[in-house]
Amino acid sequence: MSTHPTVLITSVGSGVGYGVLYSLRQAKRPYRIIGANAVAVAAGNFRCDTVYHLPSAHQAEKYRAGLLAILGKERPHLLIPGHDMELPLLAAWREDIERDIGTQVLVSSPQVIQVCNDKYESARFFGERFVTTAITPEQISRLVADCGFPLMVKPRQGYASRGVQVVFNMAELDAALNRSNEALIVQEFLPPTGWNKAKQDLTRQDIYDDSRLRQEEEYSVQVLVGRTGQVLGLFSSRNSLWHGVPFTVETYRDPILEREVLAMTQQLTQIGLIGPCNFQARKTAAGEYRFFEVNARFTGITPVRADMSFNECDASYRHFVEADDSLPLACTEGFWAQRYITHDVFTRADIATLEGTGQWPAST
Repeated sequence: MSTHPTVLITSVGSGVGYGVLYSLRQAKRPYRIIGANAVAVAAGNFRCDTVYHLPSAHQAEKYRAGLLAILGKERPHLLIPGHDMELPLLAAWREDIERDIGTQVLVSSPQVIQVCNDKYESARFFGERFVTTAITPEQISRLVADCGFPLMVKPRQGYASRGVQVVFNMAELDAALNRSNEALIVQEFLPPTGWNKAKQDLTRQDIYDDSRLRQEEEYSVQVLVGRTGQVLGLFSSRNSLWHGVPFTVETYRDPILEREVLAMTQQLTQIGLIGPCNFQARKTAAGEYRFFEVNARFTGITPVRADMSFNECDASYRHFVEADDSLPLACTEGFWAQRYITHDVFTRADIATLEGTGQWPAST
């Protein structure tokens, strides 16, 4: 293994992967960062110390062969996945990689990944803490009768609000369910309390700004779990999103929310949760929290949390590689972040090198 702290980030050009890269660069210690990505033209690639062109996780066998080649050559201390597609594969291979190569893989058990990647399984697992979720015709009919319109329709396995829509009547619901070839779920719609409007009184103009779904007052709680199930840190925020991407992040503390998340975390640790996990919720008019998504990974606002003194990526290295929990990992109140589009600049020669040789630059 390298004597210098070395981390491999897969899908380093994704929103999550880039956030992990940024967070490690913000740490007080200098990390050597190895990137891997299926796309050569991507932000993040050329901010790594070296980056590899890796087949997509959709091509599981080619992805595995390419990943093992990188691991064998670079011998990083820690591997952090940057995309949901990679999680089931890495969860299945984690024990082999850690035994044969010695690299720690920051991913939970296959059972945890299955529960979190599948929103219907999440609803079944967490029960009443989750928003009412339906998948069969009988369940959907009961949801319509019990909750009424509007309702959310979304992919059973999805991310970043991809394919999410709100429907206002049976005709729109039937059209949404029949339009897609992928498995869909239907969920109760919970309006932000700040709208001060009952759900049955909501109009399309309340929920959509032109064609953009208004995503406001969404509560996000990030937890970092250690090897033995201990909670190393918890960070909660209230976010507004634009097409599934948070653009306003406000630190937020509520003991009720945090108790709910810690109870859900304990449920997951019993089936193998380790490392990062994110819980997303809306608040009801009665002051209760209902969760609509759980992801066992870092998120797109991981770098925002790092800039707010909650560097979960650096803490993960210290815990899982060095067994060092001496640095506190706590949420500090009073912070607000406004996000914007930024950029990376690189050259055509950089792209040609990565595409032509599979690596940029030569490994040091």
